[in-house]
Amino acid sequence: RTMAAMITAGNQAEIDEVFAKVVWKDFNEYSFYPFIAQLGDGFGYMHAHGGNRALTGNSVSGIIDGIPALGKIIKGMELYGNFSAAAEAGGEWTAYDWTSFGEVFDIFEKVTFVAGVQRFGVRYLIAVG
Repeated sequence: RTMAAMITAGNQAEIDEVFAKVVWKDFNEYSFYPFIAQLGDGFGYMHAHGGNRALTGNSVSGIIDGIPALGKIIKGMELYGNFSAAAEAGGEWTAYDWTSFGEVFDIFEKVTFVAGVQRFGVRYLIAVG
């Protein structure tokens, strides 16, 4: 539903509404949530994150590098590169290590589908996992 909302948005204000819906978890289903980051900006500015609102406004690379337990396993730029490659390929599943952000940072493998879309001159990667 997130991809459809991005594709059918008629202007930037409607794109911003999609970001708000992601942050407020309107698109979350079961344990799956979407996130939308900038594609091609070099670091993956996070426009919206449906799993953890606090991650919105950060970058993919900064999020990973800011969590010591994850930063030891994968570098943020490497993950952003994997996401970008999946988006540029037309959409692919990507596996990576992630955390639950609880009191104890349990690390687990997460699988996410990542695709890309360009709207109003801006390229985005849209993911759900």
